[in-house]
Amino acid sequence: MYSKKSQFPRVMHTKIEDMKISSVLDKGFFGGFETSPEMHSHTFFELLFALEGSLRIQLLNGRILSVPEKSFCLIRPTVYHSTHKSENHNKKLALGFQIEKTDTGIKPSFYELCSKSLKTAADEPQVFACEELYEALHAFRREFNSSLPASESYASALLLQCYVLLFRALCDRIEIADENEVKNSADLSVSRKVLIDDYLYHHSGEPITQEALAAYLNLSTRQLNRILQQLYGTSFRQLLIDVRLHKAAQLLTNTERAIDDIALSVGYTSVSGFYSAFQSKFGISAGKHRKISRHTGRD
Repeated sequence: MYSKKSQFPRVMHTKIEDMKISSVLDKGFFGGFETSPEMHSHTFFELLFALEGSLRIQLLNGRILSVPEKSFCLIRPTVYHSTHKSENHNKKLALGFQIEKTDTGIKPSFYELCSKSLKTAADEPQVFACEELYEALHAFRREFNSSLPASESYASALLLQCYVLLFRALCDRIEIADENEVKNSADLSVSRKVLIDDYLYHHSGEPITQEALAAYLNLSTRQLNRILQQLYGTSFRQLLIDVRLHKAAQLLTNTERAIDDIALSVGYTSVSGFYSAFQSKFGISAGKHRKISRHTGRD
């Protein structure tokens, strides 16, 4: 994995399925707490670990992240940040790493899964806790500095365990985020459908346009047409016709109003056009529909 005789930083190579990980530990973080008060960035991912005491990370936009003891912060490449101690007698550990795909043809690809987890979780620096990862990193740190027999082999195995735990934790966060996204998307679809149904029903007697409905929903007409296809599987024009005809059917059943008056009230300017559309939609005339629905109601 690495040579004990080499000077810091020691580059360690770890392999998991079809992914190779190159990592470096920052030597300044093994003794007393050291900080990087100046804004800086890296070309690699950095996992900052609050080993003892809490850690405060400041981002270029002024955002402050608090990392409690035994917690982690993952920072993606090129993100400017500085680290500061929150208390006295702090210690932290910084693990910088890069990943690359090995040409093994393994399916499913662990590399692709981890690439996705890193991209999703590190779009913004993430603070998270993982007790198993804490224990593994703590043990790795101890063996990394040890002169005991087989400490290098043990440290290598512990580092492998650390990365497995890290990527499992990140993948779990992705699954939760994906579930929330699906739920939010479903909730939004239901909300939009309610708004569309209500708007069309209560404005069916008016000369409604798709531009007016799009403006009501704060959408472009292109977005509206896509959403109507997703929710109803039809166009705006056909949806409006269906709403008008179903509303007319309700009025025929529940009121004594004349059929011609109902046709005009639901938005038809041509009564003959209404009769034709009603017959085409329901397979019976408006008058027959009224008779059948009233007879059924009495029974």
